[in-house]
Amino acid sequence: MARERLSSSQAGDIPRGAGPDTGTADGAIGPAGQERYLRNEKARRLRPAADRPRLLRLISLRGVARAVFLSIALLSSPLHVTTAPAAPLPEGGNAPDLRAALSQWLRGDEALALPAMAALAADGNEAAQLLLGVINVTPALQGPWLDTLGRAERIALLRRPDAGPSLSGKSWFSQPGDPRAVVWERALQADAPLTVILDFARLEEPRAAAQAAFRLMSRQRRGFAGLADDPAFPAALLPYAALELGGPEPLAPDDPHRALFGPLVAGMTPDLEAQSRWMADHADAVVAVCAATCPTDPAPVCRAAALAALGGPMGLLHTGSPVEVLVPSSTFNRSPKGLQMTLALMTPANLAASPMASQCLTDALK
Repeated sequence: MARERLSSSQAGDIPRGAGPDTGTADGAIGPAGQERYLRNEKARRLRPAADRPRLLRLISLRGVARAVFLSIALLSSPLHVTTAPAAPLPEGGNAPDLRAALSQWLRGDEALALPAMAALAADGNEAAQLLLGVINVTPALQGPWLDTLGRAERIALLRRPDAGPSLSGKSWFSQPGDPRAVVWERALQADAPLTVILDFARLEEPRAAAQAAFRLMSRQRRGFAGLADDPAFPAALLPYAALELGGPEPLAPDDPHRALFGPLVAGMTPDLEAQSRWMADHADAVVAVCAATCPTDPAPVCRAAALAALGGPMGLLHTGSPVEVLVPSSTFNRSPKGLQMTLALMTPANLAASPMASQCLTDALK
């Protein structure tokens, strides 16, 4: 299957500066401490938002190893927004021509879909403008047909036609319109505020929120822990807020959460069965690509190999629907375009460096 080659940061490698320097653990967490933490965490999540303590106050257990335990416990929570109402479609999101072009694109037919979307965007369809804007800034969404085009043709398809003297055109995000485009425009700026994560989450765009977080971590921005008490803060990003309290350290050999954080920590061997169960709930793109690409592989083996090929759990931040309100991730991940994107985010080098082996997945990445 054709794939887009990505830089290491786009492929899901851990960016420098994603967390502070690792400190020294002052003791492992025993079973009683684990049970107490999980009980307190459950109670915290059931309390009204106004009564919830901030993440920093929540951690009564001290030390780096204990901070990592918080990261692992929180990593088992799904990405969801519980406070915002259903986000409305962008203008033109239900237009028959847009839905037809979107269906063609999901089938992997860029040659038909992208010119149709470009025409709709030029006519003012905000849904088409939004999707083209995301494709433009996401190399993994740019398939083999788009790769065959020259620079001017790509600009004409993916960017605004009224760019004036600009040689590279202007992003559709700069066109006043849908609020998601407004947040994207702000999130791509070098001085983007951390609150763009919350803005995307409130608009029910989990991948966009995760991408914003990844870009900010790549720029060595801190302050995620200060946002974590906001009800809109995505639960799937809570581990990265907790990492500001200390880097990941090897856990005690009997810690049942080793499998969840294992791929991020050198020298740790994950429990494949436990990791596979976690991915069934929290890594839908991995589950989908294994079911479609390597159906004869044991699910735990393929899923572990796919997670390794993504560069570990942080690679999951790049997966999912580019515009959730137009096509849910559960649909996108299983479409030809979604499978193509997930494979494009994986690298043979990441897979080769992992003890997880899947000949089927290795062949798919060639």
